[in-house]
Formats: sequence, structure tokens, C-alpha cells
Amino acid sequence: MSPTPNRHASGGKADGRLADAVGAKFGALRRAIRLRLAAEGLCWALVAAVAVVLATLTLDYGLRLERSHRALVMTVAMAGLGWVIWSRTVRPLAAPIRLLDLSLLLERRFPRLQARLVSAVQFDGESLPPGTSRAMADQVVAEANDLARPLPFKDVVERRQLRRMLRVTLSALGLLAGLAIWQTDLVRLWAMRNIAFADVAWPQRTYLTVQGGPDFTLVRGDDLHVAVVVEAGSTAPATVTVHARYPSIGRTEEPVPLAGDNGPQYDIIFRTVTEPFDFYVTGGDDERDKRRPHRVRLVDAPALVDLHFVVESPAYMRRPDQPVEGTGGMLVIPVGGGLRIEAMATKDLAAAEAFLHDDQQDLAQPLAVKAISEADPRPRRVVGRLAVGEVNEARTMTLRLRLTDVQGYQNRRGATYIVHLQPDTAPSVELRKSGVGAAVTPQAIVPLLIRVKDDAGLASVTVSLALAGAAEPSAVEPIPMTAGDRAPLDLTQRYEFDLAGRAPAPGGTIVLSAEAVDILPGKFGGPNTGRSGNISLRIISSEDLLADLIMRQKAIRTEFLQALSQQNSAVAKSAAAGEGLTDEAIAAEVRTRLADSAGLQRSVHTEVVTAREKLLLIADEMAYNRVGAATDVQNLRTDIIAPLGQVATAIEAALAELALAAVETAPPALAERIDEIAGRQKQIAAEMQTILQRMAKLQSRQELANRLQVILQWSQQILEGIHRRQEQEIGKAFDSTGRRKPGDRPTAGQGSP
Repeated sequence: MSPTPNRHASGGKADGRLADAVGAKFGALRRAIRLRLAAEGLCWALVAAVAVVLATLTLDYGLRLERSHRALVMTVAMAGLGWVIWSRTVRPLAAPIRLLDLSLLLERRFPRLQARLVSAVQFDGESLPPGTSRAMADQVVAEANDLARPLPFKDVVERRQLRRMLRVTLSALGLLAGLAIWQTDLVRLWAMRNIAFADVAWPQRTYLTVQGGPDFTLVRGDDLHVAVVVEAGSTAPATVTVHARYPSIGRTEEPVPLAGDNGPQYDIIFRTVTEPFDFYVTGGDDERDKRRPHRVRLVDAPALVDLHFVVESPAYMRRPDQPVEGTGGMLVIPVGGGLRIEAMATKDLAAAEAFLHDDQQDLAQPLAVKAISEADPRPRRVVGRLAVGEVNEARTMTLRLRLTDVQGYQNRRGATYIVHLQPDTAPSVELRKSGVGAAVTPQAIVPLLIRVKDDAGLASVTVSLALAGAAEPSAVEPIPMTAGDRAPLDLTQRYEFDLAGRAPAPGGTIVLSAEAVDILPGKFGGPNTGRSGNISLRIISSEDLLADLIMRQKAIRTEFLQALSQQNSAVAKSAAAGEGLTDEAIAAEVRTRLADSAGLQRSVHTEVVTAREKLLLIADEMAYNRVGAATDVQNLRTDIIAPLGQVATAIEAALAELALAAVETAPPALAERIDEIAGRQKQIAAEMQTILQRMAKLQSRQELANRLQVILQWSQQILEGIHRRQEQEIGKAFDSTGRRKPGDRPTAGQGSP
């Protein structure tokens, strides 16, 4: 809509139309906006054109594009440039600019118009919207004319973005101009390659050469070493890139740094090549190598199949040869033995060698290459024998078999085997005593348990006695071994060493030890000797030992007396549980008393078993030390130790009954079971009381009550036997402390049986 001349252009009463001056200002604003859009569109087009030049120059120079690729890139770039011109220039200029849109823009810029200019544009003309007063419309138009005349309409045209675009455009043009001046030849080549599409080459700073090519052949599994050198006069980049293509994993890229040991070159290593592949090398601006990639072909190295090892033991071991499959792992060879090798190769061989290596030596030994058979003369059978060292020490070596085929290829990555030279170690000797303590009498018998093991064979085993501090033993006794064609590998035997006539007087100390000698020959550094640990024994008199045994029995009796008290408590708990039981239900208190009774019963069982084991040890010490009468030991075993075992069995039965009572739910059945348990517990208590009474007969009741804590079961048996057979002799020989009176002579039964 264009403004219509106002009949009152210079003031006066309004006639409902915009003034000519206001209409002219609208026209000027429309032209200013179109000029602004055209200028911005031109800037966008110039910037896009510079971007096209720089982008195509970068791509072409960096990638060295072929002509078809350059044409494709330029087509895409020109399409982008056309889109920029269309979207930023043509389409904005073609869009209509309406008077109403301009008035709205002015209203936002000049708020004091208060929508009068928009209304005046809408009221401009002869027709009015329905219901609108002409007088009101004329008044609004007149006010809009008066307000709009002094306003600078062109101020609404945005210029900040335009100035920014102008700066960007000038910068882009300046950049392009600077590049053209600085790199005139480069820009000229770009124009020839990307505008004229001429087939001219870019200049290079780097020229690389792959040595040893163009193609390579190596043994499957070996490493491929490739050297890339920089031609004289060209620039050596810090790294080159190796582009490889494998059938299994596809394409890979790997940077390789510059190595300057032998001039500017790059050392490329392809590790453990197992498949053929192609590769090329690029670096700096040199990409010529990718036009003709290098091909790597593989050949199979000679390998061994059906490989067998045979481990030979030295003759003195009398061991059969041990075949070992050649599937890898460790080969254990005794020192002085050997290793036979038998195998078949996959290719015809020119030579075969075995290499043994460790920190001490490198041993190379040729192997024989023979025909497969008389009917098949191909040289593929490998045989040989390796001798190992004769020094008796452990060594670990690596064994590698190197094969060379008739074409000269070797299996440099063949299988490696670990060879362990196993020495003949000294026999292991273990010596233990039983039946006696750390102190023994001069006439004692020391029961020994001897365990000996050797990896080759035993020649002899001995037990020796020496005084403490002595350099040499005073007595040596051989241990008999089973005779046979082959020396035994192990020995487990009980042996009683009699000290009578060999032990020193009381107060001294003896040392018992065992020694074993194996059958290792002298040429291997033998024989080996193994020794056990020492067993030290203190020699005391028979009287002192017997007094000590009596004191130990008293301590056991004190503990047993406490167990009897616990047994009586268990009986009381069971009886109380029975008294609290009714016919209707089982109260929780009944369950609690039964649980308490079971706990006490278990404690009594532990004490009874412990007392029995301690008394058994005392009985053995009396017998092996030859103290006391033989009847005393017998009575201790039959009158106290055996009844204690019976008591332990009875307690176990009572515990089983208590366990059943704990899960009983019927009151009548529980009452019957509780009566049975209480009766059994009373019988146990009576048997324990009987054992205590037997012990008490050997000493006064007052002495036992005041000075001992627990009545020892063993002391009861010993004292009961003494009371029955030697009541008068014991009363005269022992005072209240359990020791023999000074000056009393030993009676029968106090010496050796």
C-alpha cells in the first residue's frame, strides 16, 4: 500500500489520509531496508566464495585429489555457494515490504506513537471497518501525521549486523588476497586444477622411499622389518603413517616416529605376521606410495610334527625311560641323565640344531636329519640325544629346536621348552618320640617313630645318642631296612632306643637324632646325607620322676573332683525338671533346666575324657621309664583308666537321652524320659564317686581335701593298686608330699620290672 496525498499537508483539519511527507518517509524506509538486505546478501556471497576457494584449496592440496574428485568437490561447493546467494540475497529481496509491516516496525522503535501510526495506516482511504466512526478515524490519522513528521524513519534500519558482516567480508577478502600474494603459485595451481580442471601436480616438500620393495616375502610368524628413507634435499616429517589392509581386520593406520641413527629414516616393524596383507606409507605431503601398495607374501617355516621326548635317568636310579609328548611345558631331567629327541618335519630339511640356554652357558648341539624311510627319501626325520650336566644342583634351561629347510628358511619362532635339571636331594628325615616326656630316667626306653624319604634310594638309616655339647655321638644304632634289588625310597618304622648303660647320671642331658644316607654316586657329588631335628632329654632319678608323676595325678584328681560336683549338679537339674512337669503342658522352666543339665553333662564328659588321656600318658611314662612296680601300672590301667572310659560312654548315652528330651512334646513321655535320664546320671555320679574312693584309699582323706584341687583318676588307680598289694610298703616309702623318704631303700616294684 502506498501513501495517498493529504489534502491538508501543511496542517488543518484532517480528511482521513496520511500526509504526503509521511508517505515519502515510508518510501525512503522501504528503499533503505532493501539496500540493507542487498548489502548483507552480497557480503554473505563474498564470504561463501572465499570459503569455497579456501576449502577446495585445502582439500585438494591436503588429499591430492584426482580430477574426478576435484570436479565433484567443486560441484558441491558451487551448489553451496548458490544456496547461500539464494537464501541470503535473492529470497530476502524478493519478499514484499508492506506499509503495515513498516508501521509496526516504527511503533516498536518509537513507543510514543502508541499504535496511532498502525491505526492511521489501517484507516487510510475512503472505506472504514464496520462500526468505526469517521470523525474518530480522522482524528487518529491527524494525530499520527503530527507525530510521524519529525521522526527519523531510517533509524529503524539495523546497521550493527551489517557492519559486522562488512568486517567479516573484508577480512575474508583480505585473507584471500594475502594468500594470493604470499602463495601466488599455489593459488595459480588451485585455479588450474579446480577451475580449469587441468591435470597438474602440486609441489612436494617430502619424498619417501620404501626400501626392499616393492613387495616382500617372509616366513609366517616372523617379524617384517621395513625401512623408509627420506630422499636427499627433501623434508623429513616427525612421523610417517603406515596404512595396512589385512584380510581379517581390514584397514589400520599406525604412526611411526623418525629414527636418526642411520640418517633420516623410519623403522617399521610388523610383529608376528600370520596372514598376507598390503601396506603403503605416507608422510608429510608425500602420498605417492598409496598409488601402488606393497604386497606381503608368506611362506611356511619348517615345523616339527609328531615330536616325542624321552627322559633318561642315570643308571644308579634304576628308573625306566620316561616318554614325554612334545606339546610344550617343562621337561624334568635328573642330573646325570639325558634327553632323546624324535620328530618329523613338515618340509625337507637341510639342517637341525638344538640350543640349550641358561645364565651359565649356551649349548648348541646338531641333530641328525634322516630320510623318512627307505621308501620315502625326503630328509624330514630328526633324531638326537642331549646330555645334561653332572653337577648335582638345580638348573632351569630353555630348549629350542632350530630347523633350516632346503630353501634357507628357518623356524625362528619355533616352540620353546623349559628343561629343569632336577638334583638328587638329601633324604628328608623326621624323628619323633612318644610315651615319655622331656625328662627320663637313666634306664628308660625311648619309643621313636622314624620317617625317611628319598628321591633315588636309601643306603642306610641310623639313630645316634650324644651327650649335650659333645661333638661326636656316644652310641649309634642302625635301623634295619627291607632287603631287595632296589634301595627303598622311603622308610617308616618304630624303634625303641634303650638308654640302659648309655645315659649319663641324673642331671645330665642327652640328644637323640636320626641320619639317612642315599645312594648318589661320588661322581655326581654324592652321597647325600639327611639329618633329623634333635630330641633333647633331661636325665633325672627314678625317685624324682615318680614324685613328679604322683603330683600330676593329684592335679588330675582335683579336676576330676570338680567334674563330680558338676555331675551332681546335672542330676539336680534333671530332677528339678521332672518335679516341675505337669500333665497339661511342658513349661519353659522345664526346658531351661533340661538345657542346663545337658550343658553340665557335656562339661563332665570333657573332664572325664581329658583325665583319662592324661592318666594314659602317665601310665606310659611309668612303663617306659621303668619306675614303679609293673602291677602299679596294670592297676592304673584296669582300675581307673578303663572305668573312666566306661563313664565317658555312659555320659554320651545320657547326652543322647537329653537331646531326645529337648524335642519331646508329650508331657507323659517326657516325664518318663526325665526319670530315665536322672537315673542314668545318678549311676554315673556313683561310678565317679567309686573312682574317687579308690584314689582316696592311697592317701588320707584330709590330705586330699586340703592340699589337692582335683582327685586324679590315675592317682586313684596307682594308689588303689598300691593299697591292695603294697599298703605297708607305700606307707613307709612316701611321706605326705608324695616323695620317697631320705634313706629309704627302694622296694620291689620301684626299680626295673
